[in-house]
Formats: sequence, C-alpha cells, structure tokens
Amino acid sequence: MQTDRVEVLPRYILMVCTGTMNSKEFVVALNRGLESAARSGRRAVLIDALNVQGSLTTVERFELGSEIARAQRAQAAITAIVVVGHEPPLDPERFAETVAINRGAVGKSFTGLAEAEQWIDDFLARVAEG
Repeated sequence: MQTDRVEVLPRYILMVCTGTMNSKEFVVALNRGLESAARSGRRAVLIDALNVQGSLTTVERFELGSEIARAQRAQAAITAIVVVGHEPPLDPERFAETVAINRGAVGKSFTGLAEAEQWIDDFLARVAEG
C-alpha cells in the first residue's frame, strides 16, 4: 500500500492510497496523516483506500486496530481517523475498527466518501461544542 497524495483540505487531511493492503504500510500512512493534521491544525484524517486491494488476516486486523489506537494516543489533540474502502480490504464486521475503538481510538470506516465526510462534519461539530 502506498500513499499517492496528501492534501490539506479545509476540514480534514485527505490521504489517497493505492496498492495492496499491508498493515505496516497502513500504519506508516496513518502516522504521516496524523503528522500533517498536527502541523495544519486539522482534527480529522480521511484515508481514501478505494483503490487498495487485498485483505488481512484476523490477527493482522487485530494488530492494525491496536496500532491505530497507539498512533492516535501519541498525538497532542484527538484527531479522528476515517477510512473509506471496499470490502475487502475492509472487513464487513469492522474488526480492526472495533479493536481500535476499544483501545480509545476515535474514528470509523466507510465504503462511501459521502458518509465518511458527513461523519467528519458531525465529529468536528461535537469537538467545537466542547
């Protein structure tokens, strides 16, 4: 999996990824997105993985969820992590997402960009309310 583009948008950081799903490469991309968010004052990272193929094992999904939560906790401010992709590589049961959230992460996975952007808008509104 590779990151083809990182854009600072008005509401979030957009990362466009392609290639074959790999949990270690996903974490590298995620950290890059979180660093961009911290530098630009954004509170959300949207990873567009619609052009990522492949799948992960259950163990890899568990480890990925743990790494997502660890990466997010390392940030000074809570930055939501939103992933958009097809099933697979997204697990229909969202196991990695569940693992991450159970470890304190904030984020969600979607199969469509419109739903992901609405979730980001709702998250940013909650953050603004305090």
